[in-house]
Amino acid sequence: MAITLGPFDAGAGSSVTESFWRIMARNWLTSGVLRGERNEGAVTQNAGGANMSVDVATFTAHIRGHYMDSDAVEDKTITAAHATLNRIDRVVLRADFSANTMTVEVLAGTAAGSPTAPALTQSTTVWEESLAQVAVNAAVTTIVDANITDERTFCEAIAS
Repeated sequence: MAITLGPFDAGAGSSVTESFWRIMARNWLTSGVLRGERNEGAVTQNAGGANMSVDVATFTAHIRGHYMDSDAVEDKTITAAHATLNRIDRVVLRADFSANTMTVEVLAGTAAGSPTAPALTQSTTVWEESLAQVAVNAAVTTIVDANITDERTFCEAIAS
């Protein structure tokens, strides 16, 4: 029988790896945006005016034991609309455990008569949490707040 310890300053539990930390820390909070921190990652129409982009407000997040803090608004480009079909995109927080990164990304949906939002990846190597869905209607050249549906999940303490 093996016992794993950590984190400690010295001894058997002093060599804490990323994977060990992730296992430990993901038991503290559920994944998502931390409520009350910065501007909670709200997704809104681009403040600069008429264009195909959205702004992601400042936020702090916890994803599967990893921490992310964004202290500047992120401008995310939305791919040009289809001429005749609608689509639904998603703005997500992505933790890539293989690349050791956490980023804000836009997942482009597929234009269709009855579009659906792209699926989130939630695997052992990549974990995505949705911030918002963005309806990209046929032939639009501007994304407005009415096209954005909030999907933020806020972190909750995991009960012991």
